[in-house]
Amino acid sequence: MKFIVAVVEDDISHDITKLLAVKKIRCTKISSTGGALKKGNSTLIIGFKDEQLDEILKIFKDISENRLKEPDDKKSYNANVFVLNMEKSESF
Repeated sequence: MKFIVAVVEDDISHDITKLLAVKKIRCTKISSTGGALKKGNSTLIIGFKDEQLDEILKIFKDISENRLKEPDDKKSYNANVFVLNMEKSESF
């Protein structure tokens, strides 16, 4: 099992969560703020099977790359995705 914590810009979070839902991948969305500009972000938390990793990362990459950025903006990112190993998951 794996676990993703992803910080994404608010304007793409809906597209990501919608596509995850279509693929039947559940996630939890938490509003967050950070960075120098204090722009709104969403933190997405996703638990999944190891074999789903590439599919999930492709969703983040495709949506992030299709978002318009300022032409001179070479240092900011639309999504920061942290992938962790998960020893155990339980639902109650």
